[in-house]
Amino acid sequence: MHDSLVNHLGNEDPQMLLCLHEEHAVAIAHGYAKVAGEPLAVILHSNVGLMHGTMAIFNVCCDRVPVLIYGATGPVDAALESMLRADVIAWSEPKGPTYVNFDVSIQEKQHEKAPELPDFARYQPSPPAAPSAEGVARAADLPKNAKALGRRF
Repeated sequence: MHDSLVNHLGNEDPQMLLCLHEEHAVAIAHGYAKVAGEPLAVILHSNVGLMHGTMAIFNVCCDRVPVLIYGATGPVDAALESMLRADVIAWSEPKGPTYVNFDVSIQEKQHEKAPELPDFARYQPSPPAAPSAEGVARAADLPKNAKALGRRF
């Protein structure tokens, strides 16, 4: 993946920032998402890197900030739509980090052309959850119908 970003895309779009520790990489993405209002992707090694970034990932969870975390492992089947679904999940309330595991065999083989991208319109975050009008009206009626208990607090 690094080779593709640097040697085939010229390290311009997207541009890669190399960090000395995985926890720092996740922390930078955390801060960026809070300031810019959009998630930043982090690529971590699937085993050691993921474990080194765990505390920073926990902080992202606690802060409910969308961060996209990518890794790779042995042969598995992961569709390109997984990245879009991860973005939608990261943006859905309560917001938080997502992890997409890439198939290492897909990364290693030569591709003659870029894969077709799915329809982005199909992948939008859900609207925030809200109480129903009936539930709000019922809650508003509770104090009106309450009876005094004879105690003062």
